[in-house]
Amino acid sequence: MWALGTPPTPPSSERSVPVPEPKERVSVPTSSMGRTDRVVALRRGAFVTRDPRMTGDGLGNGLGLFLGTFEGEMCLSVADNDAWHTREDVDAYLGREGSKDKTVVFGGLNLR
Repeated sequence: MWALGTPPTPPSSERSVPVPEPKERVSVPTSSMGRTDRVVALRRGAFVTRDPRMTGDGLGNGLGLFLGTFEGEMCLSVADNDAWHTREDVDAYLGREGSKDKTVVFGGLNLR
């Protein structure tokens, strides 16, 4: 099914494509996604959505944090680029004491 919507791969080239240098000052924006279920359907035919994640950002070597709700539950999701970060890197950032993002999110929800 996915193949029907996937465009053909362009012909290969000997020319290399430049990779952008990593940013020295990496951003970690926090965005409110609002009610995700207004954007992503819970069910579509035989398909059921679980744990949706959306981003429109070109992250480079940064991270994107998204706070929203889905099916009445608060969700904090992270978008990252596997070329720059491992799962352990992201988990360490989110769990770090004094993390600005953790402080803002937990403080806003009155959690400690």
